[in-house]
Amino acid sequence: MENNELNTRLRCAGKPFCTQRVEDTGLYDLVDVFADEMKNRLTEKFEEGKEGWDDEENAEYYYDRLMEKLEDMKGTLYLTDLVDVACFAAFLWNFDAFKEEE
Repeated sequence: MENNELNTRLRCAGKPFCTQRVEDTGLYDLVDVFADEMKNRLTEKFEEGKEGWDDEENAEYYYDRLMEKLEDMKGTLYLTDLVDVACFAAFLWNFDAFKEEE
């Protein structure tokens, strides 16, 4: 038995329909492309003079912006809306602003 086959069997033990590695599904590529969109948006905003993403005192501001953006998205949805939501979520994640789920 090849090492890859053994790894697949071990990883998929007890999981029906598990035949692929997540890396082979294109999911990582999707995340990489989306991360590039986030970087482009952050660069755009940085060049406009926006800052404070790393200041924990701004956690409430970014939470409010996240909620506003989600509310605004109920109408028309634009790529920048999705990217903005991801950026705000990343800032909050960086601040460790929320309690762990129990």
